[in-house]
Amino acid sequence: MTSRPKRSRQGVFAVRLTASGRIGVDSSRNLEASQSGVRFFSQKGYYAIRVLQADWNARRGAGIKFEILERPGGDLPSIGVRDILKEKKRRRVHQLGAQPLSLIPASIW
Repeated sequence: MTSRPKRSRQGVFAVRLTASGRIGVDSSRNLEASQSGVRFFSQKGYYAIRVLQADWNARRGAGIKFEILERPGGDLPSIGVRDILKEKKRRRVHQLGAQPLSLIPASIW
């Protein structure tokens, strides 16, 4: 019996800093990898959003929640998925009054 390859879950996520109330929002084609990336970049001090990095540093990661906000239903066409996720991210940033995030390390900007 052949098993189907595991499909990565794509969608929009938030990083919530419970002590300060700050929220950052991003979209990803692989939510599990993004969750790992948030922790990795923050622990190493590479987070591109300085305010969120400062909160992380001050609390050593305590009170920080990774939350999946939205996952598009059904199969998205691979050609348009980036634009769809980008629009969903934009709407969630506006809806929550959040900071748009990027998992690109600040050190390479």
